[in-house]
Amino acid sequence: MTIKQDTPANVDGDEQFQLALLKVMEEFNVLTAGKPQMSIRETIDMREYVKKKTDLEKPDEQLTHTQKAWKLLYGGLSTELAKSMGKDELEKLDKLRCQLEQRDAIQQNVEQLFQLGRQIEEYLLIQYTYLNVHFESDNKYIMNEKILSEIMLAESTTNQRRVETAKSILDMIDKYKVLMLKRLFDGQEKLYGLLTEFSSIYKQTPFAVADNDEGISKIKTLYGEWLSLTEELHKERLKGITGVRNLVELDALIPEHIIKNNGDKTVNLPSEEFAQKCAAATILLQEGSSKEKEIAKKRTPISIEVFGEPDSYIKVQQGNTQQGSEESGSRKGKSFFSRFFKGR
Repeated sequence: MTIKQDTPANVDGDEQFQLALLKVMEEFNVLTAGKPQMSIRETIDMREYVKKKTDLEKPDEQLTHTQKAWKLLYGGLSTELAKSMGKDELEKLDKLRCQLEQRDAIQQNVEQLFQLGRQIEEYLLIQYTYLNVHFESDNKYIMNEKILSEIMLAESTTNQRRVETAKSILDMIDKYKVLMLKRLFDGQEKLYGLLTEFSSIYKQTPFAVADNDEGISKIKTLYGEWLSLTEELHKERLKGITGVRNLVELDALIPEHIIKNNGDKTVNLPSEEFAQKCAAATILLQEGSSKEKEIAKKRTPISIEVFGEPDSYIKVQQGNTQQGSEESGSRKGKSFFSRFFKGR
């Protein structure tokens, strides 16, 4: 099969394009060892190589000069193949190759989705762990805040010490925000990025080419359901995190009031404001708890079927929390928020 290397008369006359075309043809000559003729098999393989060098879907104005040169060469190879094989046979070949490429894309994308999904599950567990720590009965922050608040509000405490204690509470709150709350909200942002990436790859996966493949159809369904439920969980989990933040910020209300009034606790405490903010935080926690239970019933079995049991791929350091048994409870529909409603 003879491949014509002359530039067609209607080719872009831009000097940069001509230089790009010259370099492409030089590479082409090296790849073909300067042979004036190639077999049909060789031409098919060369055309596949050339195809990877350009983007056949984009119009010429969106291609670089080098991509346009490769696209031109691809067209020349296609013309020669059509002459040798027949146009219909070439179209059949291209259709078959397209299907094979799409199946390869499905496999590659599903592998990416699998790894991303496991990563998302791990971040959800880390997020759960931090929330679980906050609601533990031996949480040092809550225990110390309670002790200091009792000292601050005690009748025997002087105004000066009351102010000093209030400042200690506010300092402790600021540190806890960095230690706990920042990590929770950073985790939300990380999960959002991972879910966005998962969604993008899922939507780009050409599942339609394998509609008749029962296995691939099942993967499409399971991954789609898992994504939808996990996005919903991510949204509902934010309510719980926000509720925790509001409770921590609520801890600052009375100390700030004490400092503002120079330690005089006879000035009316902002009890109404405290009650309103506490009620708002409670509503968020109740909504998050209820919805999370509902989501877990559907999402957990799918997660295990798709990614396996968490213990098989998530390694958590010992001693951080009792999250192993607690996470098991959460997967059965229980919620870490339940501790809040047992009394705080």
